[in-house]
Amino acid sequence: MRLVLECSKAAWDYSDAVTIMGSRARASDLKYAHARDAAESRRVVLERVQLILDEHVTEHGCFRE
Repeated sequence: MRLVLECSKAAWDYSDAVTIMGSRARASDLKYAHARDAAESRRVVLERVQLILDEHVTEHGCFRE
């Protein structure tokens, strides 16, 4: 359950960062670049957490009925 919650938080963080990036699309290049970098780093975190969750499910057979 901890990994599912971590994955959910990472997804929300990434979603928020993408929303901010979109709002900065018309801002200065520097503001947009910072927002883009923040979104990218949160995407990487999300992918890492998803991989850890997938490995855990595979290893332990979690969520199987």
